[in-house]
Amino acid sequence: MSMAFCSCFDEVQTGLGRTGAMFAYEHYGVLPDVLTLAKGIGGGFPLSAMLAKEAYNLFEAGDQGGTYTGQPLAMAVGLAVVGEIVQRKLPQQAAEQGRYLLKKLHDVQEHYGLAHIRGKGLLLAFDLPEPRGAELAVACLDAGLLINSSSPITIRLMPALIVTKAEIDEMMTLLCSVMDQVFHGAAVQG
Repeated sequence: MSMAFCSCFDEVQTGLGRTGAMFAYEHYGVLPDVLTLAKGIGGGFPLSAMLAKEAYNLFEAGDQGGTYTGQPLAMAVGLAVVGEIVQRKLPQQAAEQGRYLLKKLHDVQEHYGLAHIRGKGLLLAFDLPEPRGAELAVACLDAGLLINSSSPITIRLMPALIVTKAEIDEMMTLLCSVMDQVFHGAAVQG
């Protein structure tokens, strides 16, 4: 008996341009059978979606409901957001700005002891030399920069898809100033 496999991709965070392609799966030369979306599809409005090839579609119209699906306002928002992402070529923007931000991170990597700089587009991360991620995130917030410490040693960066090089430069200036304070005891310039 042969078994058929269904490929399911969770693109809740990665979908709709975040990684420098409309969908992250495009970087890997695969085509999922089922795809989940949220966050980016609503542009801040609570919305989610599940896309499936017809062979894997188990629902009739109206069968599946949820808090963040299917109602008219959410659908209008999703249509507008996806239209803007496509029209403004935001996946390409994310790819370009992501390459710029990666270069900036590599430029300071040795000075701050950063390791395992990784990611695609505007979904990037790096590891700290010490497990002080939460402390760094709080100090950055106090300085006006929002970052995420997804583990005690890992920092995740997710700038807006419309971020400019000037804003990346400003972000890196703040980040480096805060890292100087946290890791070297220098005062933050703000």
